[in-house]
Amino acid sequence: MANKIKEAKPDNIEIVVYQNVGHAFGVGRISGGYFMGGQNELNKIALTKSYEKILDYLQIWYTKEELPTLIRD
Repeated sequence: MANKIKEAKPDNIEIVVYQNVGHAFGVGRISGGYFMGGQNELNKIALTKSYEKILDYLQIWYTKEELPTLIRD
């Protein structure tokens, strides 16, 4: 299971950073769009509107059962 290591919630942005087996990534939402970033991309997070793309990305490290705890509305 992932350990939540950092969380920030300004008005219109939500950023959650998790760490698992030495890998860190961020997942969140900006103005209705989703974004994500891998360990080497936390400073250049890519914007995307595809929730499914994020789920596919996260399944590199997490099971479908764990994902609901990582992405929330």
